[in-house]
Amino acid sequence: MKKLIGGIKIQKQKVIFVTLTILIALSISSAASATDTNEQDSNFSLMAAPIQGQAGTTLKNASVTATPLWETPFTWTIEKTGPTEEYTVNVGDSITIPYNVTITNTQQPDIRKITGIVNVTNGGDKATENLNIILDLYKKPDGGGYTTFVGSYPVDVSSNPVLDPEETGIYPYTIELTDEQVQPGSGYKISANITITNHSGRLGQPFGPSPDTTFIWPSQSTLIDEAITVKDTYIDLNGVEHVIDLGTYSTDPTLPGTTYVEPNSSYQIPTQITIGPFNTLGGPYPFTNTASFVTTDTGATGSDSWTVNVYVMGAKGTLTIGYWKTHTGLYGNNKDVVTPLLGSGIWLGTPDGAKSVLVTSAEQARELLSMSGDASNGINKLYAQLLAAKLNIANGADGSSISTTIVAADEFLATHNASDWSSLTKKQKQEVLKWAYLLDQYNNGY
Repeated sequence: MKKLIGGIKIQKQKVIFVTLTILIALSISSAASATDTNEQDSNFSLMAAPIQGQAGTTLKNASVTATPLWETPFTWTIEKTGPTEEYTVNVGDSITIPYNVTITNTQQPDIRKITGIVNVTNGGDKATENLNIILDLYKKPDGGGYTTFVGSYPVDVSSNPVLDPEETGIYPYTIELTDEQVQPGSGYKISANITITNHSGRLGQPFGPSPDTTFIWPSQSTLIDEAITVKDTYIDLNGVEHVIDLGTYSTDPTLPGTTYVEPNSSYQIPTQITIGPFNTLGGPYPFTNTASFVTTDTGATGSDSWTVNVYVMGAKGTLTIGYWKTHTGLYGNNKDVVTPLLGSGIWLGTPDGAKSVLVTSAEQARELLSMSGDASNGINKLYAQLLAAKLNIANGADGSSISTTIVAADEFLATHNASDWSSLTKKQKQEVLKWAYLLDQYNNGY
């Protein structure tokens, strides 16, 4: 249908705009005293005024999900220890080493949170402006509706702050809750207040849909990493790896197939490993084995190792010069086994001989066993091997096979010391080196 207004044919739906134009024109015409400039300014001002609700977009398919999470996590540590860090065995023998594996758990603070996703689609033909999402959380008291307000929580929309026409935004969220905000077994509701400022019919105002969802808070927390499996791993003398299952342990007494460990406590697991036989004299032969665990939920791991040094004695119960040198209490963590054997002193040479040496301290023993820093001096070699032999005998080794050599060496050292080496005859030097060799053989178990 058409109407004639002011001599102009227009569509019915355009009547309002034409009428407005005519009124503006009449208003301008009646202001005869106004200047042309004022008339132009008035025309511009009236024509530029916005008409609310005529341009914008819409939001559709809005939804929100919510999943409650109540967890009680545990963390674990493991420690491995042994009675000693050093063992001495006879050649050809094996050794059984005892260990203790200690596991400790710590109950961490409960985790209470809600996770979910807000979905919304731009249903119009213009991009959204000032997209904002606020979550309101309500609790349902016993026998009532969702009337107890818990809190408001903003959703991060920075991953996609502007939705193009027909584009869907997906916005994950997490709400952390306190113990006071949680009521086991109660109903909760989340309302997602989704707004833009260019919604059709509401330009300039935050407006949009408010989808909601409900859920029940769990009646009890879920234990996380409450159980671990423990194993012990070592490599034998042939390079073969062995894994020993030490069992599964849990802070949940109802979990089948596990050994119960009280929360926030430790539990000791005794174990032992046999290694050998050791067929090569000397040492140290380091032997390391590792206790480890893995949690059954998240796969968290931990481990601890213990290393022992094994020294192998000869058939006569002797240990090498290297053993005695490194067991003066002056090398790393090795204990001092020399000082107790020295007693009131060990003579190198006959007692009170003119050039005999009385060894009374671990420091002095280490110096002599190290050949005083000059292994090219045959008398220094003799001092070292003779002292090692006498320490072996003091330690319980059978010295009968080397006694004649010891007597001859002592008689020589009563009248000679290291400074005499260069003045010895060739025959004397050969004799000194022979004694040192025989003592070395003895110390190595031959």
